[in-house]
Amino acid sequence: MFKSIISNKILLAFLLVSLIIPSISGLTVSIQPKNGVSPATAYSYEIVDYIIKVRNDVDAEITDVGLKVLVDPNLKIVEGYDELEYKLFKLPVMGPKELREEEVKIKPTISAKDAAGKKLQITVDYGISSLTDYAGTYLLVTEPSLVIDSKLSSEKISTGEDAFILLNLSNQSDSDISNISFELIGNEDFFIKETSFFNIAVLKQKESIAEKQLEFKLTNAKKSQNLIMETTFVDSIGEHVLQKNFAIKELPKTMTYVYLLIVLVLALIVFTLFKIMKNKNSPPKKESHSGQSSASKSAVVHGAPVQHKDSEEQLDESEEDLDEEESEPESEEDLDEESEPEFEEESNNSGHKSAGHP
Repeated sequence: MFKSIISNKILLAFLLVSLIIPSISGLTVSIQPKNGVSPATAYSYEIVDYIIKVRNDVDAEITDVGLKVLVDPNLKIVEGYDELEYKLFKLPVMGPKELREEEVKIKPTISAKDAAGKKLQITVDYGISSLTDYAGTYLLVTEPSLVIDSKLSSEKISTGEDAFILLNLSNQSDSDISNISFELIGNEDFFIKETSFFNIAVLKQKESIAEKQLEFKLTNAKKSQNLIMETTFVDSIGEHVLQKNFAIKELPKTMTYVYLLIVLVLALIVFTLFKIMKNKNSPPKKESHSGQSSASKSAVVHGAPVQHKDSEEQLDESEEDLDEEESEPESEEDLDEESEPEFEEESNNSGHKSAGHP
């Protein structure tokens, strides 16, 4: 009994403290969907608009009011082209009893199957000078009526390269889906082609469309930037706006040069092997006789006159011998006179030879 009374007193004290905290801080903060339906339900990647209401509860001016919106890891805060995990708001001055409203866009990035049974938390930490209090809500992810399967043509894209997002659509609901439109949204780093827009008036129940392309080109090199695919359609529940971000990673230029160098080296190796095989398979070449021909020509040009000169000398000697034979002496005396000196010379020569060789 005593323990029960004590526990009840503690609970009562806790409730009283929680009630007077807004008066002590001077602020009341709440967050809820803009359409007023709480908790919000959404398809994967569907944008949900939230309103944060901040009220000054005192009759005096307050300064340095801060807000910090935090979301579950499976939720993202949409800020332009970026997806954030938290967002800060600063309210430098609030007048007495003043009410302020701030808007924030939140979307789930998890499938309904993976989010089944999960309440994805959204909280707002707030306070004066420091964040001492908080308010919160949650979001539920539901099965989509329009199933969208989308993927990039390549994980890494070079500057100037043509690329696209490939789409496959399917109406999984029991009613028609109308006014379906797809659009690519990017900053100045992208060139969005006309083929990146298309509309479908009606997609009947259980009907599918395969391999539609949204084309674009990366025009400015950065480490990573976001390209947004925005989808709008109307189903039996109402109008929906979905935004899926694609993180475009640029292929480093150094890697491009490396790949190019590898291709050039491979091409050189193939060309060299082709030449080697061609030389092995081709018949041996005949030896050229141009050198011999040149030598023959040289011999003819340079040697012929010499040979011709020797022939002329031999011819002259033959003629002289012939003349000598024709002019032989008719008398024996003349013959004796002419032959004696020759005999003497021969004798002398033989004498010399004998002297030299005993």
